[in-house]
Amino acid sequence: MLLHMISALDTLEKLIPAEESGEYAIKKREWEALKKACWAEYRARERTLDAGLGY
Repeated sequence: MLLHMISALDTLEKLIPAEESGEYAIKKREWEALKKACWAEYRARERTLDAGLGY
């Protein structure tokens, strides 16, 4: 599920104009922060699974 969210955020970033100010810039920063949080959660879950399997 997290990978789907990251992929969707990547798609949104590509579809929105690359304006550096205004509403689009705010949304892009929000999406980037959300994407970083998703990646952090994904890695944490992966480490937990690896630790549980003895890797």
